Amino acid sequence: MIRDWLTKAGGAVGDTSAWIDAIVLRSNGWLQHIIAYAIPAKEYLESHQGQMTGGGLEFILEQGDQERDSYYNARMTDITLHQRQVLARIFSDLPPDSPIEKEYLINALAKDHSSEVAAEMFKDLLHRGVVASRGDETYGIPIPSFRTWLLDNYERGRGKDGESDFQ
Repeated sequence: MIRDWLTKAGGAVGDTSAWIDAIVLRSNGWLQHIIAYAIPAKEYLESHQGQMTGGGLEFILEQGDQERDSYYNARMTDITLHQRQVLARIFSDLPPDSPIEKEYLINALAKDHSSEVAAEMFKDLLHRGVVASRGDETYGIPIPSFRTWLLDNYERGRGKDGESDFQ
């Protein structure tokens, strides 16, 4: 699919492997993310007669990263800064791709909110795709790069030793 975007839509000339590999790496195979990188790649190639340069690849990766960040921000609409920080702290204490039980997540959210508000917040996070069921009564952040983005942008309360100040 990426090769088609580059060659058929963008008119790429030459070996597209490096660009494809870079887009696959950044997109984690998620269609929404592939599109975030493929559209700028197509537009770049069209305006540069299909020439794939290192500078062009850098440009499309930056453009794709910005589009991906916009996608994540849209998923977090109406979730307050404080709620984002709480969610980031919860997941920062877990290894990537670790499952979390619904009750643990709601109880962690309830440390800053009432149980009712925490339960509603959980439902909203689930509805928005911020967290997703793993099918075994556990939950997680469904997109690895979404988890990374959340932690990079909203993790707060880390002590100098790297230990969580979140109780």
